[in-house]
Parts: sequence; structure tokens; C-alpha cells
Amino acid sequence: MRSTNSWPALILSEAWIGKLDRLANSRFGQPGLAEEACTYVIDRLSENDWSRCKTYSGQSRPETFAQALATNLLKEFRVAKAQQELEKELSR
Repeated sequence: MRSTNSWPALILSEAWIGKLDRLANSRFGQPGLAEEACTYVIDRLSENDWSRCKTYSGQSRPETFAQALATNLLKEFRVAKAQQELEKELSR
């Protein structure tokens, strides 16, 4: 089942952005890093005409699905940042 939800309206809503901010702040603790993580998540969710969001099958609420995607993308962001730090250390 393909979703006809308006993903941009959901993801860019004040309520969802607030949830994402709280989630990122709890994971990263540093406001600047949390903001960077939020930007990363929104960029990845919106790329390719919201293709990640369009995999929604209707088995949960759209908000729950979006939060699961965001959680996975925050993990991806953490790994990417760790990789950058490692490369930076190795290049010294």
C-alpha cells in the first residue's frame, strides 16, 4: 500500500521538528552537533522526492514510521561523524 500522505507537511511541521530536535539532543548532547544531525535527517528524508518516506506501507502511523526513519538516520549520522573523526586522526 503506497501512502498518499503529504510527507513534507509532516516532516517539516513544528511538532515533528520538535520531536526530532529532542531526539537529536538526547543522542548527541551538544546543541551544535544535534542541529547538524537534524539537518542531516531532514536532508536525507527529503532527497529523491521523499523516496524513503514513500516506502511507507501503512502498517503504523505515518508519524511512527517517520520517527523510525529518523532514528536510523541519526545512527547513520553518528557513524559518518565517527568515520570523519577517525580519518582526521589518521591523517595527522
